Amino acid sequence: MNEPVDPSATASAGQLSPATLQTLRSRARWVQIVLVVVALVDLIAVGSDLAEYRLLGTDYTIEEADANDLRQFVVGVVQVSLLVLTAVLFILWFKRAYDHVEPLGGNRRYGTGWAIGAWFVPILNLWRPKQIANDIWRAGDERGDSSISPWLTLWWAAFLISNWASQIAGRRSLTGDTVEELQTAAAIYAFADGIDVIAAVLAIWVVWAITRRQASSAVSG
Repeated sequence: MNEPVDPSATASAGQLSPATLQTLRSRARWVQIVLVVVALVDLIAVGSDLAEYRLLGTDYTIEEADANDLRQFVVGVVQVSLLVLTAVLFILWFKRAYDHVEPLGGNRRYGTGWAIGAWFVPILNLWRPKQIANDIWRAGDERGDSSISPWLTLWWAAFLISNWASQIAGRRSLTGDTVEELQTAAAIYAFADGIDVIAAVLAIWVVWAITRRQASSAVSG
């Protein structure tokens, strides 16, 4: 999945054009804005999940159950909508940042198309996007430091754990036949949403840090 790098991206090795840097910064800004909203909605979701957990432990009425289901449905729709929007904006930024690896003198192990495709290939998407992020991170260091920030690794771990927990909670919610099973699903949802808050905050830092590193490397180059 290889694609040619935009020729306007390079003035010479280690440099990016002002227009290209502005595009990267603009995409980063939009991603960060949406991620802030994601984190706030996730916090609301945690509260909603815990409210459902508590409700299931009481002698609730039909009206209370209906109100709970409506609230959870609305929160879920907002979360899914934000997930789609965030994925589009993040991948557009991610792809642009990966385009810059070789112009900045870095080593790009995969074709630039993988910056998009890697997210959608089952199993491979557990590690390939992180490998690409590593390439992007290394290329942004004008000193040639090949070490990877532990915060980058923590972001990826939080992202995977949140998705894993959400899938488990979803399956338990659909197959749960008892109050205890539904309570367990609600608790796991609360955990998943809580971890997603952490993942969103770390993602904001990742986008900011990589964008800043690429801009600094381009100037110093």
